[in-house]
Amino acid sequence: MDMRLRRFGLLFALATAATISPSRALAQWALNGAQVYTTYAQYPHLISDASGGAYIFADGFPSALLTRLNSSGAVATGWPLEGVTLSNGSGEDNRVVSACLNADGGITAFVGDVGNWCARYSADGQVMPGWPRLQITATKNYAVQVFPLIAGRNLLLIPTETDLVASGTGLRALSLEVDGTVTPGRPDSGRVIFPPSAARDSGFILYPGLRCPDGGIWLPIVKYNRNQNHALMNSFITRFNPDGTVDSSFGGGRYVFAPPPADAGAVRMAPDGAGGFFCTWVDDRTGISTHWPESLASLDIYLTHITASGQVAPGWPSAGLPVCVWPGEQNYPAIAPDASGGAFVLWTPNGPQGNTVHAQHVLGNGTIAPGWPVNGKAMFPPFAYIPTSVVSDGLGGAFVAADGYDATGEGAVKAQHVNGHGDFDNSWSAPGYLLDNTTTALRDDASMIPAGPGSAYVTWTRDGIVYA
Repeated sequence: MDMRLRRFGLLFALATAATISPSRALAQWALNGAQVYTTYAQYPHLISDASGGAYIFADGFPSALLTRLNSSGAVATGWPLEGVTLSNGSGEDNRVVSACLNADGGITAFVGDVGNWCARYSADGQVMPGWPRLQITATKNYAVQVFPLIAGRNLLLIPTETDLVASGTGLRALSLEVDGTVTPGRPDSGRVIFPPSAARDSGFILYPGLRCPDGGIWLPIVKYNRNQNHALMNSFITRFNPDGTVDSSFGGGRYVFAPPPADAGAVRMAPDGAGGFFCTWVDDRTGISTHWPESLASLDIYLTHITASGQVAPGWPSAGLPVCVWPGEQNYPAIAPDASGGAFVLWTPNGPQGNTVHAQHVLGNGTIAPGWPVNGKAMFPPFAYIPTSVVSDGLGGAFVAADGYDATGEGAVKAQHVNGHGDFDNSWSAPGYLLDNTTTALRDDASMIPAGPGSAYVTWTRDGIVYA
């Protein structure tokens, strides 16, 4: 089986073919990555362009950066060789908070730090007429999310507060047309979905949403109250229709996916391939303390499976399936579909089992896949400590990327491939594959997306430079 890993980096874009022997690289890709940008950048992220390539956006200084690479690793037609600078001239717009692929093959990105604005580019790298959309009011700009809607529109989900100190958080939905104007009949500042709470000790946290098969959006939200022993109180999914309105039939607008005693945080979602989704989270339902760091010892990993109609899938516990409940802290969950109706879940345990990335393969009926141990399988040796990405290989297995350390103790980015039965590729083995074996002080921020059956694209940062 040809398991290839195409790698993109922050300032460099590279692809290496880990074809059972990771030393074999695709001819058009550079070993150890290719530089993507010529200036300092960090925290690269990938979005598939649906044509075999990928968009790469990164936080830069003084401005955020965006480029598009084709399947050969070359800059796509129409795009500047150094990408585009996402700037409104303030000099303080260096963070891409959220981005999405549009139906026309272009991309929309929300840039937030001080300015809070939105830019839309065509597939050939041109700024769309009427954009950028400037001065979007968002007091919690780091949590804004952007999605495509029907008719080429974009939906911005914007958390807001009544003040900047400690008041409750509200949510607005702003619908923008292809030309950057507000959708006719919608409020200029966005439709209020949840008004800010009057209580200064309550609010909610938005986690990354997921596109529905019909073009709608699932958005996970955790409501909390700072005065409770367990701060996180109510975990629910709001579903938006393809036109950007709330689907009131989905749990009455708030479908509770983790009912008490669940206490959810760090929520992540993945499609199940049948119109529903999987949802994993860090759970503190057995909390022994409300104080850090003692409270971390009670964190566990849970998973649920929700059907398209908004029901817990048959065979699944109503309050979630315990994926890993070892003593000590279980944290940093990540999830990907397995292409067969199940899901791969990743996390990092911190306790007697050591500090490294673990994975579990759960089938669609809520049982552990054959060949996988209870509480998961270690993906790397100890101190590959944070699972940054997991993606389906399209063949029943998964690629895993993690930030960790190399043999010298320096920061490194690693990859692993595991099949659906829990077996590693022979040439990769338990230590995994070192994506970048150059001599350098720091390599981190690995990000990954699928690149077709048996392959994946990866980006990372090497000493403040993005590679792919």
